[in-house]
Amino acid sequence: MHKTKLLVGLWCTLACACGISYGQTYTTIDDPLTVDNTGGGTGIGGISGNTIVGTYSWGGYDTSAPFMYDGANFATVTLPNDTNQAGANGISGSTIVGTVWNGGGDEGFIDDISNQSYTLLVDPLEGASNTEALGVNGDNVVGIYFTAQNFTGFLYNITSQTFATLTDPLAGTTGIDGTYPTGIYGNTIVGHYINATGSHGFVYNMATQIYTTLDDPLTVHGTGFLEGSSINGIYGNTYVGDFGTGTNEFGFIYNGGAFTTLQDPSSTEITFASGIDGNTVVGTWSDNDITTHGFELVVPEPSCVSMLAAGCFALLAGRRCRGRENGHLCI
Repeated sequence: MHKTKLLVGLWCTLACACGISYGQTYTTIDDPLTVDNTGGGTGIGGISGNTIVGTYSWGGYDTSAPFMYDGANFATVTLPNDTNQAGANGISGSTIVGTVWNGGGDEGFIDDISNQSYTLLVDPLEGASNTEALGVNGDNVVGIYFTAQNFTGFLYNITSQTFATLTDPLAGTTGIDGTYPTGIYGNTIVGHYINATGSHGFVYNMATQIYTTLDDPLTVHGTGFLEGSSINGIYGNTYVGDFGTGTNEFGFIYNGGAFTTLQDPSSTEITFASGIDGNTVVGTWSDNDITTHGFELVVPEPSCVSMLAAGCFALLAGRRCRGRENGHLCI
């Protein structure tokens, strides 16, 4: 067989076996109890295995409840102190974390649905009743608390019931400035910090205690609504988040070497990636700043991308991938 035909056959076999036609097929996820004609909608907080958690509203942004979705069925997460103003922000195994309004401020919560245990989180350093649990992995929860000056991140260990403060040295110290950790995996915490130049993504190594700024290169920096960058979820060495261009907000996937832009085809303005587990990304999209919808996106496994890339390079005899030159995966 001619060598070129053999290489083409190999490349096609790899592509088919991996399902590598990365056309970004999005599945919309809307809780059926959502009433989306008064503002609000469905928003996705995170994913663990086959379970997705998030928040739905039925009377605008002021009435909301957390939910679980297993790919077939929705279930409202009932909280002991529910005030119809609550939401789920993350999940790890059977542990759901989120935020609930107590009538005077926000409190974080940890809800272990396997043993029906429920814990309210209030960071002892907060200046008022405003603590939010934003991400969880195993025994560790990350989130924010608000003081009279700014927002500060925290790490909470469920077993030891102890808090540790998280502060990116580049974070500002006034108003909405501060450190916002939103995801954790092993010894790595991700999130964003805000200062006078806007929002920037960060990666924090718990072992070395070093913060590293990571922004999508397409980000337009500033303090506007559709400006800045943030990292919202992590799985292994893969991060997901969002960035603003001044006129739109897009999601992204970062796999340690390249950024891939995400945009739900139903969205004309905002796509926000909030969580990842394996090769499944979840998030929220909106087309009018009023109504939100959840989405699920299955992307190629990293090893599969590597196999395809090897086939590409063999076929093209060393020709460089133009997509990677532009900061995107060769797919």
